[in-house]
Amino acid sequence: MNYKSYSIETVEDPPGEWKAHIRRLDGQPISTEPYGPKVPVLVTHAFFSAEAALKEAKTAIDGGGMK
Repeated sequence: MNYKSYSIETVEDPPGEWKAHIRRLDGQPISTEPYGPKVPVLVTHAFFSAEAALKEAKTAIDGGGMK
């Protein structure tokens, strides 16, 4: 799904653990500075459901820590 200027994909890996892969729609790397380097894909922690992983991804985007 697209959310604001990001693409979010939920992935079950390994079975029973859901993560969200967050990418910028314009293809540029995501900056989480001052917390870390620029990365092409930001991956959330594992959750027990796709819905929870998606909610966490939206919260990360809304929090303004990514550029």
